[in-house]
Amino acid sequence: MDAVREQVEAAGFRSAVVLGGAASLQRAVLRNVKSYPKQWPITDENRQYTAVEGPLELLALSGNLARNPDGSFMVHLHATVSGTDGTVRGGHVVKGATVFSTAEIAIAELTGMVLTRSLNDETKAYELKPLREE
Repeated sequence: MDAVREQVEAAGFRSAVVLGGAASLQRAVLRNVKSYPKQWPITDENRQYTAVEGPLELLALSGNLARNPDGSFMVHLHATVSGTDGTVRGGHVVKGATVFSTAEIAIAELTGMVLTRSLNDETKAYELKPLREE
């Protein structure tokens, strides 16, 4: 995730979308919802973190890089990976993935709008908020 952020920052993008990706991975760490919260916000008590050990193939990758209120990027990625036996796992990508040999990720800069994050009063989460560029 840090490498994706670094590439987008180096390119000078204001915000971006991840169109897809293919990779050979040694490890992936995925997060999924395991239970709904009785009240917001959702916390780690409601989440399942799964470290998937490789060798793995990255089959699909999507997401966005939006600006937090402080101007930093939030990288939001979802992935589907397969193991050597064809078992497929997917979820929200969290820090801890290790590329084995190659990671090819297609990223597109958005023009005419900027993706931002703002605090949602109900969910207590920073939700995506696209803004038209003036």
